Amino acid sequence: MTPTLAVSDILGPWSGDAPTGLIQRCREARDTPLESLNDLMVATFLNQNIATKHMLIEAKRRMKDQKRDETEHFDGPLLEAIDRLQSGE
Repeated sequence: MTPTLAVSDILGPWSGDAPTGLIQRCREARDTPLESLNDLMVATFLNQNIATKHMLIEAKRRMKDQKRDETEHFDGPLLEAIDRLQSGE
């Protein structure tokens, strides 16, 4: 994965409104390189099934190579998102 790859590179430009806070956060983070996203945003994209293939690679890399950045509201959302996708739920 390239260090500057962002969700907008994967899915293209944003179209439509952002009527909720969750959608607005996703929209705001869309141009941020995957490696620069915080753990909470990676988990959010995974939980919303946005760019899951690339986001799952990034999430696994973080779990293996990085300490948590303490942006998650409680311990575990990133790991839970990975587990959910891998188990096919």
